[in-house]
Amino acid sequence: MLRAPRWLPRAELYWDQGARYRLLREPEVTLDEWMPNLRLGEQPLVEGRIGLKLQVDGAAFFERDGIESIADRFELRRGFLTTGGVLRLLRRPLYYNLEFGVLQKDF
Repeated sequence: MLRAPRWLPRAELYWDQGARYRLLREPEVTLDEWMPNLRLGEQPLVEGRIGLKLQVDGAAFFERDGIESIADRFELRRGFLTTGGVLRLLRRPLYYNLEFGVLQKDF
């Protein structure tokens, strides 16, 4: 598990059947009988997963008895970086799913 430096909001990057991340809530300070009580919010503010989708085309050829040699070839057809999760800023959670990628050499 990786943790962000102390000067950043509490964040974690970890592996749980896939790459996952979470940004934990800021500390909460309350007064109990005029004494400050510091409590760290353990409910994640943002949590989600990171993924990668690749579609690759490939061909390999074997030479036989005088047939002209054809070069083996592999090409990336599509590549996508995906993320999805939940954002808890308001009373109700907001679910998101984003996908960025390259499709036939265009972003």
